[in-house]
Amino acid sequence: MARNALTFDVEDWYHGFDLRPFGAPAFEPRLSVGLHRVLDILDRRHVRATFFILGVLVETWRPLLRLVADAGHEIASHGFQHTPIYRLTPDGFTRDLRQALAALRAVTSRPVTGYRAPFFSITAESLWALPILAEAGIAHDSSIVPAHNPRYGIPRADRFPHRISMTRDGKSADVAGATTGLVEYPISTLSVGGAALPFSGGFYARLLPYHLIRRSVRRINALGQPVIFYFHPWEFDIDQPRIDHSVPWLYRFTHYYRLASTQCKLEALLKEFRFCPLSDLNNQGDSSCF
Repeated sequence: MARNALTFDVEDWYHGFDLRPFGAPAFEPRLSVGLHRVLDILDRRHVRATFFILGVLVETWRPLLRLVADAGHEIASHGFQHTPIYRLTPDGFTRDLRQALAALRAVTSRPVTGYRAPFFSITAESLWALPILAEAGIAHDSSIVPAHNPRYGIPRADRFPHRISMTRDGKSADVAGATTGLVEYPISTLSVGGAALPFSGGFYARLLPYHLIRRSVRRINALGQPVIFYFHPWEFDIDQPRIDHSVPWLYRFTHYYRLASTQCKLEALLKEFRFCPLSDLNNQGDSSCF
């Protein structure tokens, strides 16, 4: 049976609204509610996953985040502040990445080799971030959505895992100074009428009926490819606060829509398919993974 990757973007409920200032001190911190539920589910099913942790959370939630590492899950970076990369300069992104990796040293003693950008914000305008990740020791990235979204996406990007060779200016690796070796794990999409439709996490997984998600997983696995699933701990916290009209309607809708469906869909997936952390896919080698 094919193996798929299970990943979680560890951020608190308010981070998904792109609020500023980033500390959001006025909002109730609730990370522990959803994260404990996620860990319990994975423990019952004996499944390990990749947790992309937001660095700014480490100081407040260090004991809780250590539980993730102690359970054998892969610790990876979600940046330090929840800032879209396309709003940063290369120097600003480098500082944010270094700060995030330093914070994660308080959570795990293992090297952190995985990264996912806040809001999947490696877009056509921010591809310059990929060589910076490789220079920092990141071996696998999962920041690109090969579909259109109001916040992110590269519709013509490769839909399946692949190696990247780029320079800081976004040019191909056939020039001097190229950085190579980074593996990109795009969020999984299904090709429908020539367009790529995301289905494997977040709002998309809550929107679609389970039988379509199941069919999509089987279709991609039949091609010899893994499906990259992603969830957030706040999607397992149905009692989280409801934010007011200061946030655009679309973002409130996609954030809160059918939160109660998340847990049952994840548990159904864990019963039916095999899952592992992204690093395990990465370590299978090209013949098994690509």
